Amino acid sequence: MLAPNLPVYAYLLAAGSERFALPRSAGGEQLRNAIVQALEQLLAVPARTRPVLVLFEDWHWADDASRDALRMIAPRVAEQGVLIVVN
Repeated sequence: MLAPNLPVYAYLLAAGSERFALPRSAGGEQLRNAIVQALEQLLAVPARTRPVLVLFEDWHWADDASRDALRMIAPRVAEQGVLIVVN
């Protein structure tokens, strides 16, 4: 489920620790793919049992990496009961 992605979630929240550390080899394209996969699962797993709504407020402040991640994730979760709203 989501447990294998805990190091990625901790990294994104700047809450890394020895227990949830990213592998030393994680970086660049590999890290980007791991982030997209972890975020996709974060949305898709709860959608298996109920609809999920995600609201991105003030998206005009988003950085390029966040925009790219959303562009990759949105089509993957669109058919899984996830509605993404961008304001």
